[in-house]
Amino acid sequence: MKQEINNQTKKVGRPKDSGCGKSASLTKEDIELVIKSLAKTTHEIRNKTIIYLGLGSAMRVSEICNLSISSILDEKGKIKDEIILSKHTTKNGKSRNVFLSNQSKRQLCEYIKFLKDERKALNPTDPLFPSQKGGFFNTNAFTQLVNRIFKSANINNAKSHSLRVSCINRLRENCVDLYTIMQQTGHAHLSTLQIYFRENPANQKKAMENLKF
Repeated sequence: MKQEINNQTKKVGRPKDSGCGKSASLTKEDIELVIKSLAKTTHEIRNKTIIYLGLGSAMRVSEICNLSISSILDEKGKIKDEIILSKHTTKNGKSRNVFLSNQSKRQLCEYIKFLKDERKALNPTDPLFPSQKGGFFNTNAFTQLVNRIFKSANINNAKSHSLRVSCINRLRENCVDLYTIMQQTGHAHLSTLQIYFRENPANQKKAMENLKF
């Protein structure tokens, strides 16, 4: 895989930007502002779950809005460690296994408890995030929902894709190898993943300060 990555890096040009290149990578302070802005709003728990699930999985919003109850709960009603995305819900038409951060799983636990208190019983085929009509959100409506959350928090250049961008950059900052990140995101080519990378002068400074010979 290392040789494959090196070969991809040498390719000339960049693939078409799908929008991720314009979406900000959220800082810790940005995320705190978003969560604070959701306090005591109508759909606080639902929207917090959407935010943490995106940040803790690198899933696209189009993949998140198609999740059902059975996508995240096992037969015993426990939160799964791994979500299997079907080829019908992914952008490239290929199924993908996605692991969740502990933070996103804790938030999902809170959200599921909220749903059980509200609905009493959960149908495995029900949408995890139901629309006002009770069915699945369409991708455009769900995207606009996430965009409104960021707008309410006054986060500059933050869009729905910022959740995926932020997760990818945090993994990279934590020195997770690129092959593992590509498995999580479903990218087949390093050149596509690189579009998500954001400059971080602080990390650059730290890397050089710790350099020794």
